[in-house]
Amino acid sequence: MKVKLKKLKKDQLNVLVRRISDYSQYLNFMQKTEAKQVHFIHLSILTDLQFEVIKKAMDPKIEERTSLSLDLHTAFILHSALLYRKEDNDYYMSLQRRTIAELNQQLPTCSDIEIDCSSSEL
Repeated sequence: MKVKLKKLKKDQLNVLVRRISDYSQYLNFMQKTEAKQVHFIHLSILTDLQFEVIKKAMDPKIEERTSLSLDLHTAFILHSALLYRKEDNDYYMSLQRRTIAELNQQLPTCSDIEIDCSSSEL
């Protein structure tokens, strides 16, 4: 399953770059202090996503808006990155909220995939 973020502005891509960078720093810290497998996995996925988003954000050929197609596991990691820390500026915060809302509409919930979300393993 793919999740597609559509009509992303350059400013929105820059918000993604900042949120991914902050979350990456957090995961690096957690990886060093707790060394849990999940931190290594999330950081690996996040690093790949970071390169993809930076590449799009820096591409001079991109028109006013672009899209980003993400595998489901990558979309969940991006969602976590966006929820980790808020933007300081109101304009950028609105772009961050818009992206979170777009992800929320497309990401499956526990009931959608029929699993018990109360499990501590999730």
